Amino acid sequence: MSDYSAELSRARSLLQGGDFAGAERICRRLHEAGADHPFVLSFLASRALEAGDWARAIPLSRLAARRHPDDATLAQNLGIACRRAGNHQDAAQSFRDAIAIQPDNGIFFLHLAETLLAAGRERAADRCFERAFMLNPRLRDEDGAAGPLGGLIDLAQRRLRQRFRRDIEAAANEVDPAGERLPPRFWEFLEYACGRRPIDYADDRQRPSYQYYPGLKTAPWWDPARFDWVSRLEARHTDILAELERVLARSSGLAPYVTEIHPGSSAEWHKLSHSNAWSSYHLLKGGERVEAHCRACPATAAALEDLPLARAQGHAPEAFFSVLKPGTYIPPHHGLANTKLVVHLPLIVPPGCAIKVGGETRQWQAGRCLVFDDSFEHEAWNRSDRLRVVLITEIWNPSLSAAEQAALAASIKREDDWHRTCRSFDPS
Repeated sequence: MSDYSAELSRARSLLQGGDFAGAERICRRLHEAGADHPFVLSFLASRALEAGDWARAIPLSRLAARRHPDDATLAQNLGIACRRAGNHQDAAQSFRDAIAIQPDNGIFFLHLAETLLAAGRERAADRCFERAFMLNPRLRDEDGAAGPLGGLIDLAQRRLRQRFRRDIEAAANEVDPAGERLPPRFWEFLEYACGRRPIDYADDRQRPSYQYYPGLKTAPWWDPARFDWVSRLEARHTDILAELERVLARSSGLAPYVTEIHPGSSAEWHKLSHSNAWSSYHLLKGGERVEAHCRACPATAAALEDLPLARAQGHAPEAFFSVLKPGTYIPPHHGLANTKLVVHLPLIVPPGCAIKVGGETRQWQAGRCLVFDDSFEHEAWNRSDRLRVVLITEIWNPSLSAAEQAALAASIKREDDWHRTCRSFDPS
């Protein structure tokens, strides 16, 4: 290939300068002279694709993929050529070949999904679409983008919203077959969740990052006195504090609370990522007991069992000792949904520690519960020279009926099952 290097460089320069015809003439000469460089083959194949010349595009793409079997892009290009020619079987195999080379590339899954959909394999196609977004979450941000990939992402978003709606309707029907107990606001929630209508927030300060449920009582801070279980939890403060002190003395079981941050997060969040500045000791995690920790803290575990906690398989409740080291700041953020309230039982609270929810700042007082809606923006800090520790857990928003709670829990389970299936999806 060294004999062709000068011509290849010239073709690339012409291409960068926008002279596609000139670049194509050089590549044609090189191909006729026996050059099988990936650039030559793939460029000629792409030009044939643009012209709709499948008879030329497919052999060129196939030759490129065969000569360079470790190049995932060439396998993808062959798949695109075959799909546009209506050969879905060969197209699907080419996209699978690309995935085998680069299994973490979501774009290959998008192309495979479109091909499976054209072949009538809708469920497999939707799993591929979901897998694409799992691998490359930023692809979701390209919804509405120009060009073929933008159109493919739009298709994926539409289909996944439709699937989500069907699954939530099925979950609601399992809980309430007659449709007599779920109020109209549940179906309004579904319209929001599916992106079929813009969310009409009851309070502009609310911006849950995952789900918004309409028609609920809306307030950043809730009066703990309205909950009869608060006094029972506060009465156990001394026993819970004693167990916490044993945990702190052992220094085992504590782990950084922040283990994932979103792209574009502030420097403050990056400081907290995988840092013990904000650590946690979970007794309940993802709706399951952390048995070793519950055995080490039996009084705390018993106190939690006495609470009307929000329950959703794989997600809720969560319950943990939240430990902030001196000088730690938790930046403003929003919780996942307005369907739950957060409960704090302060245990160790030195001066200089506070939490702000919905623009209102409150100080923790040891042994006195705070209850708030974390779908409002909130932040917290420890400006002291000692640890601050709070027991945190969650309950359903009391405005939700038992049927609504069950329907939400069932819908979360269905989503979890779906995502589990997609994570383990075998494209072969």
